Amino acid sequence: MDELVREIVIDATPETIWPFLVDPTKHVEWMGTVADLDPRPGGAYRVLVAGRFPSAGTYVEVVPTEKVVFTFGWAEEDQVVPPGSTTVEINLQPEGGKTRLQLIHRGLPDGAGDQHGHGWAHYLERLDVRSRGGDPGPDHGPFETPVTDPVTLHDRALEAAVSIVANVELSQLGLPTPCADFDVRALLDHVMEGNHRFTAIANGVPARPAPTADVERDGVLAPFRESADAVGAAWRDPAVLERTVRLPIGDVPGAYALRIHTVEAIVHGWDLAKATGQPTELDPQLYEAAWQASKDVGEHLRGEGRPFGPAVNIQSGSDTERLMAWLGRQP
Repeated sequence: MDELVREIVIDATPETIWPFLVDPTKHVEWMGTVADLDPRPGGAYRVLVAGRFPSAGTYVEVVPTEKVVFTFGWAEEDQVVPPGSTTVEINLQPEGGKTRLQLIHRGLPDGAGDQHGHGWAHYLERLDVRSRGGDPGPDHGPFETPVTDPVTLHDRALEAAVSIVANVELSQLGLPTPCADFDVRALLDHVMEGNHRFTAIANGVPARPAPTADVERDGVLAPFRESADAVGAAWRDPAVLERTVRLPIGDVPGAYALRIHTVEAIVHGWDLAKATGQPTELDPQLYEAAWQASKDVGEHLRGEGRPFGPAVNIQSGSDTERLMAWLGRQP
């Protein structure tokens, strides 16, 4: 069995660092996009790492500002480190206004130490930045390079929306959504209409009314996937990004139009997930794409008949929740 040890000296006191280890709202500021923590012996430790990898365990020992011990593993099938199969111990030792943090991960299967060691080194660096008052940015995970290509991000946003729609049941079509004017059926129609409109924009032809989907006959997924496939293919032509296209807001560069549709796919996918009781945390790279495209939204784009509602003030929450609140949703 492998055991790994990582140490780092952080320019912050143990009292400053401690909440980032045990407070779920602070934990996601350096590791994870969702955290469910009950920091007492026997309490649950659950962190969704990088928006995709669920980890799980149980707290064993908790000494405030000094030490925390919990079991750890990955809550997915066929993992070599299943939930609770290993133990993580984190010690905080004050050193003249700074803190020496020591992390010991025990019980790892042979060969798993290198990968987990790389991961912990990555996250301890992020904890260092956050504890000193900095912003380490979204949790993309230790192995993934952020995607910046707009076409790739658009494709990923469409794939995420299709995955959500695949889990929408016919019995849920009448449920309300975070978009006040739409129930689930109307929102699906709205998104498919948008997909058809942006397909026409990319192809340089007038937009025609989208065919009405018979979801009772064909199911929810098939017509939605067809519209997503069409708009994705239309925008993969590099020439489209370089020419000027016409939107209801006026003539804009193609690359700018693609960013708008990417945000629409991300946000309306979240709306559908929220309405139908599915997980709502965004892939960190989709969050980053949506935030960068919408962080400067002005009041002229908010209100009735406009793309976004008034920003909702929330005191805490995940990156996704803060983004949706900024865009006028109630997380």
